[in-house]
Amino acid sequence: MTSVPSSIPAAPASTEQIQKDLADARLAAKKIRRAASYATFDAWTVAIFGALSFVSGLFGGMSAVLLGAAMVIVAYVEFKGITRIRQLDPTAAKTLAYNQLALSAVLIIYALWSLHSIPTMASVSGQLGENADLIDSGQVDSWLRMGWFLLYGTVIAVAVFGQGGTALYYLSREKHIRQYVQTTAPWVVEMQRSGGPL
Repeated sequence: MTSVPSSIPAAPASTEQIQKDLADARLAAKKIRRAASYATFDAWTVAIFGALSFVSGLFGGMSAVLLGAAMVIVAYVEFKGITRIRQLDPTAAKTLAYNQLALSAVLIIYALWSLHSIPTMASVSGQLGENADLIDSGQVDSWLRMGWFLLYGTVIAVAVFGQGGTALYYLSREKHIRQYVQTTAPWVVEMQRSGGPL
């Protein structure tokens, strides 16, 4: 019969104490579980949009391919961070935060690059055929430019405020993980780090 390593804290002998420790841990881990759930949703969202951007870029342009590839990498790092959060690693919060800042940088660079290729009337006149002469090209150029700036200006705003806010949220979770590890029964912490439910 193999012995339990001494480094792993033993659960209390009392069933009542075990139930109390688990109940206390479940309540205390609420903010950590919420962070893991939010990160899971975010990671899947980034992964899906990254894959769609990559595939569409194969038929449209290299910039979309690069954006998609970068987003998939960001999603991969986030999934790894989620695993570490569930294992109660406090440093995972910083990893997730820096990952959001990386995503923000990718989106801003993509938006700025796209603003260099604003479509003009000349670029769409071939699709209009004979009707191209009936349209005020200056007005169309103005509309296209405004629409392009609105679209990619929104992307930049989301990158700054959305990803920036998410990064701050992840950073704020580090103290909750540390506090949880310090105040929760050691045997519960070790169980959860070994794959037990959080």
